[in-house]
Amino acid sequence: MNIIFNFLRTNYTFADGIPQVNPVGALTSSNSQARFPAACGEELQFLTDPYMKAGSTPTMFEIDKTIISADLVEKKFACDLEKCKGYCCVHGESGAPLEFGEVGILRDIYPRIKEYLRKEGIEAIDTQGTSVIDKDNESVTPLIGGEECAYAIFENGIARCGIEKAFENNATDFRKPLSCHLYPVRIKQLNDFEALNYDRWSICEPARESGLKENMPVFRFVRDAIIRKYGAEYFEKLEIVKKEFVAGHDVL
Repeated sequence: MNIIFNFLRTNYTFADGIPQVNPVGALTSSNSQARFPAACGEELQFLTDPYMKAGSTPTMFEIDKTIISADLVEKKFACDLEKCKGYCCVHGESGAPLEFGEVGILRDIYPRIKEYLRKEGIEAIDTQGTSVIDKDNESVTPLIGGEECAYAIFENGIARCGIEKAFENNATDFRKPLSCHLYPVRIKQLNDFEALNYDRWSICEPARESGLKENMPVFRFVRDAIIRKYGAEYFEKLEIVKKEFVAGHDVL
């Protein structure tokens, strides 16, 4: 089985999770194909932009039905909760984004996870609901007084997810909203694709420092969440991209 990656030209950029396209020339051409040694028993065929300079690194690439920022394999990230104190659960303009099916899941599991939440969170959920619609008309988790997520709990001064605490205690098989599990990666729905982008947030500076020390690429830090969303084979393709292309192969 061939795995085909389409590496988009370097003058593609992300803006609010949406690829901005410079429509010059074709995406691929027959003379821009390069073959690499077999990996995992599969022959790899990389289709690169004919306008890309040899040895250059793309800003975006395509795997299956996703368009991915190269930051996911180039940038480093590893949460350091002792320094950031889980502030992402507390700070923000709205709650955690929810996928379509998660709205119903939260409604269904609420009676089972309620005991793991704080009194303030329970009051917020009982008043607003297990999910709400934000100013962008998207489903998100409710907030407490416009600040922390209603599902946030605090342990030793560190904010964490009460849903995940219930999951760890076998009260539910739903771990947490995918957007939380996948952070700092954000998904933006396009027409026929999903765009995956690395979200840089100032409060996550300790995570960037820790990621550099641990040499942890963003996509590996969120390995479990990526597999949860797209499957193990998809993650293996990301590993191949990291190894065979971003590591510095000349493809032209």
